[in-house]
Amino acid sequence: MAEYSYEFEDGMKMIEEITPSKHEEILGQILHRNAGTEYLSRYLNGKTDKTHFKSNVPIVAYEDIKPYIDRIASGETLNILSADPVVEFYRRRESFYSDLFFFSLQVFHPLIILIQSRLFCSSGTSGEKPKLIPVTAEILNLRHNPFTATLVTLTKKVKRLELIFTKPDTETPCGLKASSLSTSLYKEDGFRNIISQHHTSPFEAIFCSDPKQSMYCHLLAGLIRRDEVRIISAAFSAALLRAIKFIEDYWTELCFNIRSGQLRDWITDSGCRNAIPSTMEPNPKSAESIQNICSCKSWEGIIRKLWPNAKCISAISTGVMS
Repeated sequence: MAEYSYEFEDGMKMIEEITPSKHEEILGQILHRNAGTEYLSRYLNGKTDKTHFKSNVPIVAYEDIKPYIDRIASGETLNILSADPVVEFYRRRESFYSDLFFFSLQVFHPLIILIQSRLFCSSGTSGEKPKLIPVTAEILNLRHNPFTATLVTLTKKVKRLELIFTKPDTETPCGLKASSLSTSLYKEDGFRNIISQHHTSPFEAIFCSDPKQSMYCHLLAGLIRRDEVRIISAAFSAALLRAIKFIEDYWTELCFNIRSGQLRDWITDSGCRNAIPSTMEPNPKSAESIQNICSCKSWEGIIRKLWPNAKCISAISTGVMS
């Protein structure tokens, strides 16, 4: 234990030593690239040193930047906010933190915008109008690398039942698409490969436009491979609670599908109807086991009973989800 403690302390010390210099390096790159844009030129007057930046570029709210973003969304292509062309938008809903829009630290650097979009924008837990975050080609090329690498590391040789749901893309007046960050990431080819290797759900269940059919197919696929599942996860704890309620309402139909190896007719989404049967074959023994579990009066410990080899439940349960 002492050895690991020393390694941890050494690692933290190294991070503390390199972080300030790395931040300054990234900030210098951002300023050098974007100093001539319409927005930053108002404050920098051609200067790109850190001191001048800290003294003159304000920390602002999203609403202060919104008129510039609206112009980009309407088709203006000049260097308004970024020196690089905007190729699409992330559609993000407001969270408790999002009024602290640290645009002065962002300016479309691929690393900073990914951090900013995670820290200061939620994935839609409030009812506010979505915000548009401009995205450049560089971000599109780099965004999935840490995401997919982390996911592969965490799920290597482990099957997970993950309740992933997406929303349709929208289109801005200039024709550029706007999608949620998660939906955009899920469309990456790399993510499709991860799904097939590490998740119980087929890719088609994630992009099913009907939430009810999507949830049904997620749970059906997870129950078909219930003995393989090691991780059960969702973005937010509310989705896990909805899943449990869904099983409570539909367990008899789920058991029928598993027993017969056939989907019910009300699953009409073409992607799900094509994908799910390829993972199914009649399994009366598993269906009987699930039926015995779900027909009990007490549902205490239902997740452990349905997925006996699961070791981890992962979901956000803080903030508005607490």
